[in-house]
Formats: sequence, structure tokens, C-alpha cells
Amino acid sequence: VPTSGVVEATALVNRLYRLAEESGVMFLVGNRITRIGPYNEGFEVTMESANSEEVFRTEILINSAGLYADEIARSVNPGCPYRMDPVKGESAKFYKSSRDNLSMNGLNIYPVPFGYMPGGEKLRVGFSEFKKLFDEGKVYKSVGVHLTPTFEFKGNEYIIGDTVTVGPAYSAPENREDYAATREPAYYNSMINPFFPYIRLEDISLHQAGIRARLASHYDFVIERDPVYKNLINLIGMDSPGLTAS
Repeated sequence: VPTSGVVEATALVNRLYRLAEESGVMFLVGNRITRIGPYNEGFEVTMESANSEEVFRTEILINSAGLYADEIARSVNPGCPYRMDPVKGESAKFYKSSRDNLSMNGLNIYPVPFGYMPGGEKLRVGFSEFKKLFDEGKVYKSVGVHLTPTFEFKGNEYIIGDTVTVGPAYSAPENREDYAATREPAYYNSMINPFFPYIRLEDISLHQAGIRARLASHYDFVIERDPVYKNLINLIGMDSPGLTAS
């Protein structure tokens, strides 16, 4: 797909981190929020680390807590209606230089779009039935398991590398920190073989897994002020559009 693109996400986030620090932002890593309560027209936030507990006050609170954004929102306003329905996305990889017929020109390669069940299985029904199930929140839209080029750092610059990732393969995690692999190479082979027929099972190895902050019964992400505490701005369900927008 010539209109799609990829970025080296780690380098991008590191750059954003440095730019934020240069602008005076403080990153308090290794801390956990234990309480958020109203204070005047703002908030009092209690956080703890391994060795201490600290309290700070703020007029405006922006909740961008990722997989835990719904919990932070409810800690301020228990009536917050949003609930996280996290989904695990796993990926495999192969090396395009392994054989001539695995060569790619640096573009993403996608299958024909399908609907997917919550566990990641393809939904094979007609469009009207899919729309009905989708409107009921029982199935999901997805670009499916596709091929994505990666970058390598050579000669002081990033270039399209030899590794091609295969994914994401969706599944339901045990919890919000469940990064264990559940898909085998045979699954990825079966998913991409219809549109990339030269791939072989032995070409594929497992790569990595992540958890996406998907909202339950709500297809899109949410950016809005809390209806009760107007100085709380919630960013909930920020999955891949969050990276794109950054």
C-alpha cells in the first residue's frame, strides 16, 4: 500500500522524550498513583515509589495512562462509563533476503479486510451479518495479519532493513500485563500464505507481543473532559492513532 507508512517507534519516542525534557517536563518513572482526590478546583495526587510517598497538587490533570486510563478516570469519577477491553497483539518475523522470492520493496502488504472475533479468529459471514454483529459489539474490524518492513541503523541513518514483521495476531490476554506468546509460526503462515504464497513455515519465527488499549463496546478512542470534574481530561483507548498523532 503506497499511501501507508511506518516509523521507527523506539527512536521516535526517545526523541519525543528528549524534546519534552528540554522543555521542562519531568518524568517520574517507577512511581504508582495510589489516590487522586479533588482539591479546590483541581486535584491532589498521591503517588508512591519503592521508598517513599509523595503528594502533589495540580489545577489540570491529563489522564493518558494507557492500559490503565479507565482505572485512573474512575479513581476521580467512579461514574466514568468507559471500561478497557485489552487485546493482545502478537507478531512473527522473517528475513526477506533468505530467498529471492521473499524480496519486498519496503511497502506494507495487507490482506483483504476481514471482521474478527474477540479471540482473533477470522469471521466468515456476509456483510449484513457482520454489520449486525459489529453494531452489537460482538466482532471487530481489523486490517488483519499483514507484512510490515522494519528499519536498521547503518551509516548514521535509518534504512529499510532485512526483517519483515508478520502481524498483529490478536488474542484475549489473561490480564493487562500478559505478554506471553500464544500463536505458533504455523498460524502466521496460514494467515499470510493466501496473499504472500512464497512464504514457508520454516521462514517464520516468533517476534514480540504487546497489549492494545481497546475500549469495550466503543470502537473509537476517547478524548474528552470528565462531565463532573471539568479539569480532568481523559485520553482513553488511545491505541495506534496515538502513535500516529504524535
